[in-house]
Amino acid sequence: MTKAWDAFHQKFVGAYSWEERRDGLPYMLLDALSAGEKTQAEEILIGKLDGSDDWPIRALAYLKCARAAPALRRLLDHKTMPIRAIAATAVYDLTGDGTMESVVGAIASDTALLWVDRLDAVICLKHFNTETARDTLKALQSDTNFLISYHSRS
Repeated sequence: MTKAWDAFHQKFVGAYSWEERRDGLPYMLLDALSAGEKTQAEEILIGKLDGSDDWPIRALAYLKCARAAPALRRLLDHKTMPIRAIAATAVYDLTGDGTMESVVGAIASDTALLWVDRLDAVICLKHFNTETARDTLKALQSDTNFLISYHSRS
């Protein structure tokens, strides 16, 4: 395999500490893979869709891996709200299923949830770029939590 494949395994698949993840998802590692390596990476990432990590979800959406959609849909029942929101956004990216916006919007707007469980949904909601999403984000600008209010501003 290539250096890009080795880097993908080391810095993407094997990265779990804050020090390894502090700069966010390393999309450039995915871009550096060959077409065959991307196919193999997709299989690895689909196998990691257990809801314990959002990187495989985001990577599969970035790679436009439509065959991951059924596995991503299973994450919509996950107990962790950020995983639900990220998975719904990925399903939308891969399939164009507009009903995913309501999943994300419901999480972002649910004031019974902790702010930390809502924040990813607020950020994901911007991705939909519909009038409904913009209205929800506008309403969230007056949220009592500063981070929810701040991130809802477009």
